[in-house]
Order: sequence, then C-alpha cells, then structure tokens
Amino acid sequence: MAEALTKETAALSQAREQLARWRKGGPALFAVEALGVPKEWDPKTKRGVLPWQWKASAKLVEKMRLSIRAGKGVGKSAFLAWTILWFHTCYFPAKAGCTAPTATQMSDV
Repeated sequence: MAEALTKETAALSQAREQLARWRKGGPALFAVEALGVPKEWDPKTKRGVLPWQWKASAKLVEKMRLSIRAGKGVGKSAFLAWTILWFHTCYFPAKAGCTAPTATQMSDV
C-alpha cells in the first residue's frame, strides 16, 4: 500500500513539473512534447514548428495575449489549435476567447 502511494506521489510530482515546464515553454513546446509535433519545420513533410511559431509562443507566455496577422497557409490555425489545447491543459479550469472573421474559419480550428 505504501509503495503504491509512493509511486502515485512520484507520478503526480512529475506531472506537476511537466505542466510547469509547458506553462513556461508555451504552446510550441506543448505541441512538441504532448502532441508529437516535430521540433523543427520540415519543408518536405510540411510538419513541425515554424520559427515564427516559437517566437509567438514566447510572446504569448510573456504577455498572455497575442494577435497574429499573416498570409494564407503559414500555420496560424495549427498554432491556434496548439494554443487552445495548451491553455486548457496548463490552466485548468479555464475559459478562453477565440475569434475569427468567418464561421468557417472558426470551424477549421
């Protein structure tokens, strides 16, 4: 019984440390570690975290708000999805506002 509690306590402590690391690291680190997204962008497979997503992630952690304006197909929706999952995981219970110009864009995320 005591051994089971020790293992449980150790697992809980490890989970707390991981959540603290993700809070400090932001959505990009969360995407890499929790979702299995490659750490660096690979143009051949079109998978991974882009350099601007790492920067945006750091800014979001610093300010806890962010606005991104960019062209089509640059990874904004992926970053938004990571951010929503990151926020709800690291700041549970949480509520987060999310807006887009059209309903279609909201449903894509």
